Amino acid sequence: LPRHSVELTMPPGPKLLELQTHPRHRGHGIGTSLLQYVIDAVGEQSVSLTTRSDNPARRLYGRSGFTVIAEKRHPAFEKRTGSPGRILMVRPG
Repeated sequence: LPRHSVELTMPPGPKLLELQTHPRHRGHGIGTSLLQYVIDAVGEQSVSLTTRSDNPARRLYGRSGFTVIAEKRHPAFEKRTGSPGRILMVRPG
C-alpha cells in the first residue's frame, strides 16, 4: 500500500462491510434497525467496521456500542476523497 494509505486492519471475527440507507429514508430508524439486526445476528461475538472519520453514521455506531479503536489520516487521502481519514470501530461481544 502507498505510504499515504489510510487502510486499517480489522480484527478477526464478524465485520460489518456495508450499511446504507437511501438518503430519502434517513432519519427514520432504518439504519438503527439494520444495525441492530447485525448485532443480534453475531450474538456474543465482537463486530468491527471501518468508515470515513467524518461519516455522520459514527453517532449511530456509537449509540450501538461501537468505539473508535484506531484512526488513520493523511492529507493525500483528504485531497482525493474530501475526508480526512478512516476509523476502525469495534463493538465488544
